[in-house]
Amino acid sequence: MTEAVAEPDGAHPVRHRDRVRRTRTAVRLTRYAGLASLPAAGLGVAARRWSRLPPMVRDSLLPALLLLHIVTTRAPRELPVAVALTAALALPLVWRRRAPLTVFGAVAAAAFVQWLMDVQLPADIALLVALYTAAANSGRRGTLVAAAVVEAGALLACLRWAAEGAFPTLFVAVTAMVVTAAVLGVHVRTTRAYLAAVEERAARLEQQQDQQARLAVAEERTRITREMHDIVTHNLSVMVALTDAAVHAQHRSPGKATTAMLQISETGRQALTDMRRSLGILRTDEPDAERHPASHNWRPSPTRCAPPGCRPAWRSRAATPTYPPPRN
Repeated sequence: MTEAVAEPDGAHPVRHRDRVRRTRTAVRLTRYAGLASLPAAGLGVAARRWSRLPPMVRDSLLPALLLLHIVTTRAPRELPVAVALTAALALPLVWRRRAPLTVFGAVAAAAFVQWLMDVQLPADIALLVALYTAAANSGRRGTLVAAAVVEAGALLACLRWAAEGAFPTLFVAVTAMVVTAAVLGVHVRTTRAYLAAVEERAARLEQQQDQQARLAVAEERTRITREMHDIVTHNLSVMVALTDAAVHAQHRSPGKATTAMLQISETGRQALTDMRRSLGILRTDEPDAERHPASHNWRPSPTRCAPPGCRPAWRSRAATPTYPPPRN
């Protein structure tokens, strides 16, 4: 059997070498995949840590970096003016989440003063940040007005500071940045509104489900009440009729009276069983056998049926109870 399935000479070593080569390749790819996933995991951890910081702390990072850049790159004679203008442009961004339009107006005014003083600063990026914040937290009209103001400032800046022949390219680039900031802000506002609508819809659906559940509970209680009324009314009517018959027949036909009393007992047990079955959904902590006991397994207990301090009037099951004579 082994010789029949044996491979030709030289075929088995080649296959073994191919299998070993594929295994080594798979191991290398797995290692490379693990190494590639490390930067992504590190970025995720950094993003979570960054989101945990207070908003004012995150908004203070850009003004701090701009001021640090001005302090380390400007000449001493230009430093006071540059620091003052940078602070006027960047520091309002710390409160951009609380009053976006007010912050945008302050930054735009500082940028206009900077243009009048003919000072070029990297802090002009604060205009784009303020425009993004205004677009993300205001309506369509506010976004259009803010974008128009920034675009006018970009036109003035390009007219004054663009090199000869570079005005079209510079203006198109600045305009693209303005449009990008405005579009990003509008996208954030739209996404926020969509998420709020989805949450409101989910809350409304949950409220509707709660209302439907309460209505179902009310309907179930009404049904149980009707069933209880039917059970009690029917069985009490039967028991009253049988009791009257037993009272009238106790002297003439004691056997019939005993049969009527037994039927009364059976009717009462059946009524208890039906009531427990109707109320079984309200007592889910008991076994089904305890909620629905069989009537033929139920036996009266003298100590359970007799009131406290009274001794039972019967001695055995065969004893016939005595009843008072009927009233004329």
